[in-house]
Amino acid sequence: FWRWRDIADVSVEGYWKTMHNLIEYKDGASFMGSSSEWEEKVSMGDGNAYGIEILLQRSFGKTTGWIGYTWAKSTRLFNRPGQEINYGREFPAKYDRRHDVSITMSHKFSDRIDVSASWVYSTGSTGTLAMQYNNPLSVPQTEQMWHENKLPYINSRNNYRLNAYHRLDLEINFHKQKRWGMRTWNFSIYNAYNQMNPFMVYPSNESSYDLETGDVDTRDVLKQVTLFPIIPSVSYTIKF
Repeated sequence: FWRWRDIADVSVEGYWKTMHNLIEYKDGASFMGSSSEWEEKVSMGDGNAYGIEILLQRSFGKTTGWIGYTWAKSTRLFNRPGQEINYGREFPAKYDRRHDVSITMSHKFSDRIDVSASWVYSTGSTGTLAMQYNNPLSVPQTEQMWHENKLPYINSRNNYRLNAYHRLDLEINFHKQKRWGMRTWNFSIYNAYNQMNPFMVYPSNESSYDLETGDVDTRDVLKQVTLFPIIPSVSYTIKF
């Protein structure tokens, strides 16, 4: 920790954390049509989390705020006999986010008006998706197949990473001192540039029709679900 040119405070920290007896659902675990207890659907293993955090912070004057950056890595290893996940190989944790950035600035124009802005960015979280689909195996001399649909092939746990998450929030406050206390009007915008951040993705397919040949082309795609678009808000606060 040190002060940089009497402008801001700078701190650099590192960490390493080792975890034991973590639980994760086994590969292929399902709660559909099963009478077994949940304990039979999980495995026990270990994990590591490590990284470095850098913070530049200004906490004095009319303009305050901070810039923070974190580089981090979090992994899991389930290789105990009978408890293997991902074939006993190490894999990234669900919330393994390699980069995380946060920038927050506030400015006080007067005792009555202040504004602030906050921008955040982080690497997307991980998930498990099939990287390819195989055709089902037909049974000779019958009209049946082992499976009616294409069979998914998953090569490893948490093998897919969502798109990065980033968002800008803005707000302005109007204060006024009354005889009975302080009243504040707050006007804010969450996700000011309406970034469609991913909450989850799911496999689907899209079809296109060729008018000349009459052929229908179907391709597999991933569709994204977003929870919160741009959200403006107004609040009125009284302190006495």
